Amino acid sequence: MPMLVAARHAWIGAGRPLPDLRCETFGSSGSLPTETFRVRLKDSGIELEIPRERSMLDVLNTSGHDVMYDCKRGECGLCAIDVIDVEGEIDHRDVFFCDHQKRSNENICACVSRARGTITVDTLLRADAI
Repeated sequence: MPMLVAARHAWIGAGRPLPDLRCETFGSSGSLPTETFRVRLKDSGIELEIPRERSMLDVLNTSGHDVMYDCKRGECGLCAIDVIDVEGEIDHRDVFFCDHQKRSNENICACVSRARGTITVDTLLRADAI
């Protein structure tokens, strides 16, 4: 991933239009070690542990907190959920969000991205709307 990020910056630095850049990804191991982290659900106080061998998307969905998804590779952005608070650090492993969006930590692709510590998210699932 660092090579792809460097190529992207070089491409933009050369004044080339970003939509013309083509690259292929095979998953990102991220910039942080893959470790267990916690996800707190906004307004409910529920905290879920995301073990190192499972995705946040998988844990949320098997726990009944439905998150839509499609590609499960961090490419489509369908599983992106709102981040309310970060007590630690987010490791954005997707290729959907641009660098600015990743730095803002306002959203996370639940299928591939991970964290260190605890993050509070809003899945936008409303029990009264079901």
